[in-house]
Amino acid sequence: MFVGHIDVADRTHIGGGTLVSKSIRQPDNYASSYPLQTMKEWLSNAVHVRHLGDLAQRVKELERELKSFKNTEENS
Repeated sequence: MFVGHIDVADRTHIGGGTLVSKSIRQPDNYASSYPLQTMKEWLSNAVHVRHLGDLAQRVKELERELKSFKNTEENS
């Protein structure tokens, strides 16, 4: 989806359903549901997004361990 009269640089990839609301003047960009970024940035972020579930589980475990540690210190 494109808003108004805008320019899109060469080698720009736009995913289906993405709203492009301003001109894209630098080449080698990718946009798909996330804000516009270079292809390199998008690929890096896509890798991180794939691991968010694991990261959330690790944070929960660390929070439990920290709470347990604090309780142990308070009772000492």
